[in-house]
Amino acid sequence: MKLGVDVSEYNGTIDWPTVAKHKDFALIRVSIGTGFDATGLDNLPAAKRAGLTAYAYHYLLPGDPVAQASIFRSASMSAQMALLDVEQVGLTFADVQRFAKAYAPPLTIFTGRGFWASREFGDPDGSTIGPLWHSEYPNVLPTPLDSAPEWHPGYGGWNEALFWQYTDKGVVPGIVHPCDLDAFRGPVLPGESVILTANSTATTNHLAEVSKGTQLFDVSGQPLVQYSADYTIVLVGPGSGAFDFTIVTHNGVLQYALVRTADLRNKRPVQSTDTATLQAKIAAAQAALA
Repeated sequence: MKLGVDVSEYNGTIDWPTVAKHKDFALIRVSIGTGFDATGLDNLPAAKRAGLTAYAYHYLLPGDPVAQASIFRSASMSAQMALLDVEQVGLTFADVQRFAKAYAPPLTIFTGRGFWASREFGDPDGSTIGPLWHSEYPNVLPTPLDSAPEWHPGYGGWNEALFWQYTDKGVVPGIVHPCDLDAFRGPVLPGESVILTANSTATTNHLAEVSKGTQLFDVSGQPLVQYSADYTIVLVGPGSGAFDFTIVTHNGVLQYALVRTADLRNKRPVQSTDTATLQAKIAAAQAALA
């Protein structure tokens, strides 16, 4: 479970190094309509310097979505993920589609059931655009947080939320005013980096699915593979803490794998294309770790 904050100019000046001691990521508004958030362009790099995974979002307003997409693109270049906030009365799904097409890079939709599934908006299939950052504030937060039913909101074609904004009354050291708080259930945030080493303890005794959008590096710091939003990386740990191999799948079909050998210990990971052998190794590792 990873925890984060959601901020805009209304949160005032933020002490990001202090926030980073308590949170893992930040969702930062950088633009609204055809203008910039007053603090977003400073907050985005400041949050990253403090060590937080930093995401940028645009607050969509009725009007020209193509012009708004252009503004957001210029403001979100350095973000580790881009989101579109859809909750303003007067918007249509056509506005969202036009924005997404004009923006081009993958988008995550930030919204709530009360807006998206309303009679006016019509509950269209938003999953065709991207995953969901769901906003819903329960009266009582469940323990543990990752057991909440809000992770399965059941609207807009989304069976599961990628992120969940669970309150707008959060108190976080480093932020003067109350702020929105968010959660992510996966072990590695979208946009985070994973270091593959012969002695890593990151996934001891279990399988860990690395979130879409992650960059994987070898021990020398060189990127192993950069993949699109449709790809998933799975790291398999044999129990000693080392990674046996790395599997990359596309829509569940094996595409690419890196197998740990002596070459990897010498910082030379190798690619294997022997699908049958890899599938057997995957099955054996899953059985051993079950």
